[in-house]
Amino acid sequence: MGVELFFRNLKYLARYNLKGMYNHASTEHDDRLLMKVLSVQENLSQLHAGIKCPTVMDAWETLDYLVNTKASFCRFGDGELELVCKNKGNVFQKYDERLAAKLSEVLSSQDPKVLVGINYYWYHEPHHLHDRQTIFYLSDSLRYRAMLQNLVHMDATYGDSTITMPYMLYKKLDFDRYYAKLEQLWKDKDIVLICGKTIFDKLDSNIFSSARSIEYLYGPRTNAFEQYDKLLEQALATDNNKLKLIILGQTATVLAYDLAKQGHRAIDMGHSAKDYNAYLKQAPVDNRSICNFFDKD
Repeated sequence: MGVELFFRNLKYLARYNLKGMYNHASTEHDDRLLMKVLSVQENLSQLHAGIKCPTVMDAWETLDYLVNTKASFCRFGDGELELVCKNKGNVFQKYDERLAAKLSEVLSSQDPKVLVGINYYWYHEPHHLHDRQTIFYLSDSLRYRAMLQNLVHMDATYGDSTITMPYMLYKKLDFDRYYAKLEQLWKDKDIVLICGKTIFDKLDSNIFSSARSIEYLYGPRTNAFEQYDKLLEQALATDNNKLKLIILGQTATVLAYDLAKQGHRAIDMGHSAKDYNAYLKQAPVDNRSICNFFDKD
């Protein structure tokens, strides 16, 4: 890219106030800012030109689909993709070859009983998000799309994997309406909540309290896949009429899939418990709080 075109692109990107956002979003921006800007430019160029991509429902459409069907939901975020494509673990789950293989199987699945979730903003320009989230999607979507290129079906429809963290994602949203819609999944229903034993210890409220009954199955709060076979066996032994809601990092994705294949409806609930608690407290959402939010409980 020539110098003249480069500066013309920088002028175009100025409307995003990238430097201001990145100064706010990262304490180590100086040495990487230029590469971030170049990634943003290339990402936006592709999106505006029109890219070949699967259909990805937005958050509201995904919620509507899950509320109005009996589909299970398996979510893929950056952590799941890093495991599959980069052999890289994270704070919730160390790398495991078997887990990576199972995640790859889920991602390529076209089982009608399962809605696979990928990130809506990997394929769409971000709007109304917090600054750190905006710069993440503007600058990193390029590489995540590259990871997904040979793993997704371009003629398939996917859900939005971010439906479980609206408060930490959006600056502007009708949160009351959104959480009420999300709650329809379990309100007045009998559920099995599969999660780490300490998940609610630091939370003031339980987002699932409107369920008719809650049966708890506990797994490790980190590296839950080490006990995967036991967890799957225990979950399969529960009443298959009870909705399974899972908060277990990357293990939740494959557990929801394997349960669905055995006739249980299961939904990977991601960070929903922490997100809802932060919303009720009206906790500040800034660089530090977002980083802490994505750390292990």
